[in-house]
Amino acid sequence: MDMAHFPVHIEKGWDEQRIESLIHIQNEIIEQFQDVPRFTKKEYEKFPIPVHLHKYIKEQMDFSRMRPEMCPPSGHLNCAPNRESNKVIPLKNTREVIDYVDSTLHSMIEEWTDQQMVYSNMYGVRRYSYGARLALHVDKIEDKIVSVILNLAQKTTTPWPLYIIDSNKKINRIYLKAGEMLFFESARLPHGRQEEFQGEYFDNLFVHYRPLNWDHENIISTDERF
Repeated sequence: MDMAHFPVHIEKGWDEQRIESLIHIQNEIIEQFQDVPRFTKKEYEKFPIPVHLHKYIKEQMDFSRMRPEMCPPSGHLNCAPNRESNKVIPLKNTREVIDYVDSTLHSMIEEWTDQQMVYSNMYGVRRYSYGARLALHVDKIEDKIVSVILNLAQKTTTPWPLYIIDSNKKINRIYLKAGEMLFFESARLPHGRQEEFQGEYFDNLFVHYRPLNWDHENIISTDERF
């Protein structure tokens, strides 16, 4: 993949460690795009969040404990010590939410991938605020192979796309409305939100799965299934 066609954003004030991290992320994109096998015909697909699940998660969001998201020395997010563009909204009963989310999505993920899948982890709710960006990246090859992004709520000035580069190296813009979710092959397909977010908030929950008996250290790339 020729990464020259996909410019990256470097936030003012980033130190050398954060810039090196961004370079590492770009190298991961190239390696995983080539090495991680393809699992689905469609690669990504939008669905409505089941009404009962959407309602349950929103009821579990604890705004009284909302806090700025930590700003690690990584180029993944455009955070900086003097700028807060993302927040975390904790859940009231995290373990119960995980069980409820997985019990709802697990069979859907297995049907979509046509194979047995294992729940890996869940992150969020992350609230993106005005000015947020998300660098083009691929998810961790260890356990975030197929992922779900659930958009729980948003208040935007301009629709905010998720960019996904598919197997044909085509750049696709995906727009999620509140109450919609996206299934996609997140460890293989480069994705990000490189455009600056225009609006008040954009609340996402992220759920990750891996194939049964997944062995990331012995990957053999093949598209023979498709």
